[in-house]
Amino acid sequence: METVLKDRDAMVALYAPYCEGLEQPELLQLALETLLTPGIHGSRRLKPDGNHPFELTWQPGDSPQEPSQCQLSFPQIQDVSYSFSVPTAQLVVWLMDFLQTETAPPSASLQPFQLPAPPLPPLSLGSPVPQNEPPEKGATEADGPSDLPESFWGWLLVGQLPTKRSA
Repeated sequence: METVLKDRDAMVALYAPYCEGLEQPELLQLALETLLTPGIHGSRRLKPDGNHPFELTWQPGDSPQEPSQCQLSFPQIQDVSYSFSVPTAQLVVWLMDFLQTETAPPSASLQPFQLPAPPLPPLSLGSPVPQNEPPEKGATEADGPSDLPESFWGWLLVGQLPTKRSA
């Protein structure tokens, strides 16, 4: 058990300078646990009404500056998907923002894909996380799946560089 704790502590220490992890170590630890899953489900809110459910999947790099291979797809629009790579630390920052904007506890709306054998055992977060469930129809902003941060969409759609985070 102590070895697992040391591995988690080492991962948090490795990523903290890139992800403001010193200010938010619990959020960083949760984002690193999410990084061990192959993806998340969420919903991009549209104005004035509606949303687009999405799936973001990845193959993470082994260190903060190694690239993660990512794919963004929209289950309701099969012909639209984006493949890209970003430094793993940037993916972790987006996951931290995704998890931070949750309006409900993480187990209620975060829906990671099932991973057969993660390198680190999952943290004890209370209730089990639902696996591979599509977003509910009619979900509202308050009770629906979370959206990725604006910095992600700005980077993806118009090439706006994410703001630098300090160590």
